[in-house]
Amino acid sequence: MAGQLQGKRSFITGSFQGVGLGIATVFAREGAALVLHGLGEQSVIDSAVAQVKAAGSPKVETYVSDLRDVSATENLVKEI
Repeated sequence: MAGQLQGKRSFITGSFQGVGLGIATVFAREGAALVLHGLGEQSVIDSAVAQVKAAGSPKVETYVSDLRDVSATENLVKEI
């Protein structure tokens, strides 16, 4: 099963901690480039990035925004 997401880019919201980070870590093990999204302190974000890079993600991008904010969500979609 290893490598099934190589060449793929995955957007995972709520991925700086908890279940979202767990999903991102599994995707990283499968070789996905990741777009991590959520809310959190910079130290939490840095820790999440380190974890998915260590798991094997070739590229990690991060975005911080609140999906409850329609304008911020529209801007997020344009950016990614």
